[in-house]
Amino acid sequence: MTRAAYEALLRELPRSVEPVEAVEDREHWYRRNHPLPASPGYTSEQRQQVEDLHARLLDTSARVGTHP
Repeated sequence: MTRAAYEALLRELPRSVEPVEAVEDREHWYRRNHPLPASPGYTSEQRQQVEDLHARLLDTSARVGTHP
């Protein structure tokens, strides 16, 4: 699994790990033009997949960084 594949997975998942409500603030200049939709959060399978891939990337980074 490459870093690019890991990032592609994250782009496909909901924007938040935990369920959150939509954010829209007409008074705030940025939120007025960029409201955020509600996010259902990750499923337990998605969480596990992200955790496994992240651990694998950390291990690979450590091996590459400490290779003589």
